Amino acid sequence: MWIKPLSALSASWRSLFLLLLVLGIFFRFYHLGHKAYWGDEVFTSLRISGHSAAEATAELYTGDIVSVAELQQYQHPAPTLGWSETVAALQTSPEHTPLYYGLAHLWARMLGGSADNPLRTVWAIRSLSALASLLALPAMYWLCRELFDSALTGWVGMGVLAVSPFQVLYAQEARPYSLWTVTILVTSAALLRAMRRQTWQSWGLYALTLALGLYTFLFSGLVAIAHGLYILLGSRLRWTRAVMAYLLATLAGLLLFSPWIGVIAANWNRLRENVGHLEQTPNNLVQLWLLNLSRIFFDFNHGPSWLNPLTFGTLALAGYALYFLCRHTPPRIWLFVICLIGVTGVALVGADLLLGGQRSAIARYPIPCYLGIQVAVAYLLSEKLVRGRSRHWQRGAVALLMVGVLSIAISSQSVMWWNKGPFKTRRNPEVAAVVNGGDRPLVISDHTIERVLSLSYLLEPEVQVQLVERGEVPPGVDREGEVFLYQPSQGLRNRLERRGGVRLEALIKGWLWRVER
Repeated sequence: MWIKPLSALSASWRSLFLLLLVLGIFFRFYHLGHKAYWGDEVFTSLRISGHSAAEATAELYTGDIVSVAELQQYQHPAPTLGWSETVAALQTSPEHTPLYYGLAHLWARMLGGSADNPLRTVWAIRSLSALASLLALPAMYWLCRELFDSALTGWVGMGVLAVSPFQVLYAQEARPYSLWTVTILVTSAALLRAMRRQTWQSWGLYALTLALGLYTFLFSGLVAIAHGLYILLGSRLRWTRAVMAYLLATLAGLLLFSPWIGVIAANWNRLRENVGHLEQTPNNLVQLWLLNLSRIFFDFNHGPSWLNPLTFGTLALAGYALYFLCRHTPPRIWLFVICLIGVTGVALVGADLLLGGQRSAIARYPIPCYLGIQVAVAYLLSEKLVRGRSRHWQRGAVALLMVGVLSIAISSQSVMWWNKGPFKTRRNPEVAAVVNGGDRPLVISDHTIERVLSLSYLLEPEVQVQLVERGEVPPGVDREGEVFLYQPSQGLRNRLERRGGVRLEALIKGWLWRVER
């Protein structure tokens, strides 16, 4: 039944889209534990293990010498720590809603992993995101069926999503964004289904999917607003049965989400403190918008630039796809896509322009916008490939899709990529290689807990670690064996040098020093 809609395409095109699905699935699991396990993923493991960063810091930054396995205990659910401890840890970061972390807690317990085998643990926890990303493919098909009443567009949409470098990248990260992608697509399809069927069961399904979306990521609220605007504009700003049903379903979804609303209200000051970094405004905001847009179709780990023609090619493709959609479909169709893109986009960009900040530059926040653009491109390609049969469009479609395949193939071979916080982790493999080759090595650091735990995934079991609070002088410099400083503060280096009897040799500038006595 699923293969039949492809009969509108030639045999070669059918083979291509089936190949895209196979490649997309393969690269979501290939080298799943290869890339660096960076700070945000470390925080994920802390939370699902029932620990907060403050708790781990208080217990580890004592000046005691510990093993890598003892560090890694804070990255695994202990038998004595269960779901209640994970929820308590999340309450210290209320901006992170609990659905993904609850599933990850159960997933980590089911698949195992241990402090003695960190790389197995990385694979285990990331596999949840990879599996969630697979659900996005049929969810895209369902949305395209509901929106266009076209199984062919659904297949093209799945192909575009399967080899999207952005989607594959976040399918391999221990974060909730692949699951959020699924909930955006499912909630949107459920809304269109409810409007088509107009039954209380279908609106109940929408309320349930909306609640699941909110429990996955708070910005699902923007998706719900987009849905409401779509229904209101489609009803010509009149009170209709659809408007009333939407409001009741949304109210039901919010009631289901109300326990976490209470958590947010009780920890509001903590939430504002945790997201304070979003108020820092970058100088190249427009360049970052263009860069993030381009990454949904091609990604060679490139940075922002006004000279990259592929970036402007992506902008032209997205603009033409939206124009083509508005030009050739009724308002019932194009209005939905425009609202899905517009509400999130305007909210993020508007907040940055009016209040200052970088919300719109964080690549993962505008995912609803990316999905709306990919739906428009899927419609454009399905129409051009079937009805137009233009050779130029056929070649262009192949080039677009193959650039995506090439992007994910190159990315799969790299240990570091732009989404892994390179500023914080890019030299960790070099640091680990030096330390692991040392004689009875000890690593001393006063940097933050996520930096140290990120490095610990690359260290050999025999390496020892000593963590100290800023302002303290570690006693471990007098022990036998090689002693290294990992990302030490300037104050720590100064205190050691003033102490006398030691000399610091910079091995990796800004990252690693050897303490020589």
